[in-house]
Amino acid sequence: MNGFLNLIKPAGYTSFDIVNEVKKSITAETGQKCADKIGHLGTLDPLAGGVLPIAIGRSTRLFNYFINKKKTYFVNITFGIATDTIDSSGKIISTNSIIPDAEQFKKTLSLFHGVIVQRPPMFSAISVNGKRAYKLARQGIETELPKRKVTIYDISYQGAVSSDTYAFCVTCSGGTYIRSLVLDIAKKLNTVAFMSLLIRTESGIFNIKDAISLEELREGATENKLIDLETALSDLKQITVDSETEYKIDCGQTVILDRKVTGQFLIKSDSGTVIGIAENENDGKIKIITRLK
Repeated sequence: MNGFLNLIKPAGYTSFDIVNEVKKSITAETGQKCADKIGHLGTLDPLAGGVLPIAIGRSTRLFNYFINKKKTYFVNITFGIATDTIDSSGKIISTNSIIPDAEQFKKTLSLFHGVIVQRPPMFSAISVNGKRAYKLARQGIETELPKRKVTIYDISYQGAVSSDTYAFCVTCSGGTYIRSLVLDIAKKLNTVAFMSLLIRTESGIFNIKDAISLEELREGATENKLIDLETALSDLKQITVDSETEYKIDCGQTVILDRKVTGQFLIKSDSGTVIGIAENENDGKIKIITRLK
């Protein structure tokens, strides 16, 4: 089995829980223990919900390709309270009465367009000397994680939820930490805040409007719900090669295309087999970046 499942992760589940649900579903359908390699593309915190693409089989080789794709999130930010995790799961570490009005909040959001620098939250899955940062944080070990550049493609005000909570929508580059964004927004407003809701609505080509629920997954026919490799990589240009060229690629021989193609492209055989993601080197030779056959 090869392809992707566009699943909706409910709040309260870990991303690993969802992977296990897929394994259980495949095992129940086939009557034998799931032997396919399965992984998720982009961790969602347990309290967060929304799109969680699951790669199955050879599709897991595309982790690095999809992890840097744009993501879109719907977020609630609650002002006046700070928690150690910057979300509702943490303990309160400070409070104040500074609650910005809607206009102040909207004006501040506009400051976060484009390339910004942020520091990942201590409660994150980043590895620090071989240990996850969140595990160190739970032990009371503070480590200042290095800052990184991320891109905010769009950020928009979505209305007031309550007297101290606003909603906004953000489209950003892979690797953006929304909790850090919430923290930085609060700092700009000279107050404190935490992320009180997070829903991922898009992850690359995967959209929440097309996603399936756990209940639908458990109904069976997992293979019928799979998104194939070609569809998942539809944003790439496609090049079809004949069987002789396919054989040369399979054997690691040098192949030169008789046409000019720039950037990365999907290479297929004339029989329809997806061979992998490739790119042209300066001398015109095909370089296979990810083998999918």
